[in-house]
Amino acid sequence: MKRLVLLFFLLFSVPAAAQSAYGEPVVRAPYRIDYGGWFTVSVTINGNGPFDFIIDTGATETLVFENLANSQGYQPSGGPRKKILGLSATAEYPTYHVGDIAFGAITLDNAKCVVLQDWMVDDRSPHGVLGLDILSAYRVVFDANRQEVLLYDSSTPLSAEEQEWSSAQISPDGFGREAGSLFTVVGFVERKPVRFIIDLGAAGTVINRLAAGSMLQNRNELSLSLAPRLSTAPIGQVADALDEKIEAQTVMVRKFRLAGITWSRKVFIAHNAHIFAELDVDDEPFGLLGADLLRDRSFAIDFPARRILIGPRGGRKS
Repeated sequence: MKRLVLLFFLLFSVPAAAQSAYGEPVVRAPYRIDYGGWFTVSVTINGNGPFDFIIDTGATETLVFENLANSQGYQPSGGPRKKILGLSATAEYPTYHVGDIAFGAITLDNAKCVVLQDWMVDDRSPHGVLGLDILSAYRVVFDANRQEVLLYDSSTPLSAEEQEWSSAQISPDGFGREAGSLFTVVGFVERKPVRFIIDLGAAGTVINRLAAGSMLQNRNELSLSLAPRLSTAPIGQVADALDEKIEAQTVMVRKFRLAGITWSRKVFIAHNAHIFAELDVDDEPFGLLGADLLRDRSFAIDFPARRILIGPRGGRKS
C-alpha cells in the first residue's frame, strides 16, 4: 500500500552540463513505478551499482538513504549541516562524502549528501533521491509508452509528439530563503486557482485547508468527505520524509484541471501542514502536485523553458 512521503531541501547547486548530439537526449533511461508509487531509476555511485533512486522534483538536492550509506561506508564531510523541510517537521542533518553520482551521461561530482533514514515501503527502501541539482538544467520527459525518462538540454527542440501536448507555465520560487528554487504551477481545483509545487517525491497530492475551502461557496461550512484509505496507517495519518506523522483528512476533488487536462474524482490530502507555514504560503490556496496525477501518462517538465507539458494517458489521446 502507498505511503505519502514529501521532501524539501533548501540548498541548491548547479550540475555540470553534459553534452549531447543535436536532437538526442543527454540521458535515456528506463523507469518503473515502485516503492509506493514513485518514479524510480537506476544510478551508479563511484562506478558501483546500479542503485534505485527516486526522481524528486520537490528536493533541491540529491540525497542517499541509510541502507546505501551503511553498505558503502560513507564518511562525514565535516561541512555545515543542511536544513531539511518535511511536511510536518524541520530538521538539520550533517553531510557525508558520497562521491560521483552518475545518471546516464550526467555526473554530480564529489557529492556531499545528507543521509536520511530509509523510506520503508513493504519492508523495502530505495537507495536515494535524484533532486533538482541534477534535473533542473534539462527538459525531463517521461514516456509512458516506453517507460523511459529522457533528459534533453535547452538547445534541443520539442519532438513532434511533445508539440501536441498541452502545456502550462511553471515558475521558480525560492520562497525568500536564498537557497535555491522549487518550481510552481497553477492548477484549478473545482475551477478555483491554486498554486502547486511540482513534487514528484510526493506519492499523493496535498492541498492546504484554504485550497480545500475554496472549493466551497461558503468557506465557513467546510466539510471534507473521507476518501478510501491511501496507506496502511490509520486513515487520516500521513508520514513525511522525516518519518513524522500528522493527522490529515482526504477530500474527493470532482474536477482538477492543469495545462488543459482534466482529472475527475481524484483523492487529495487536505491539511495545513508545517511545510506551508515554513514556506509562508499558508495564507493562500496552495498545494503539492504529486506523482499520483502523472504516473499513468506521458509528460515533460521543461525546466529551462519554464513549462510543463502533459500528454496522453498510457500513450493514448486524452
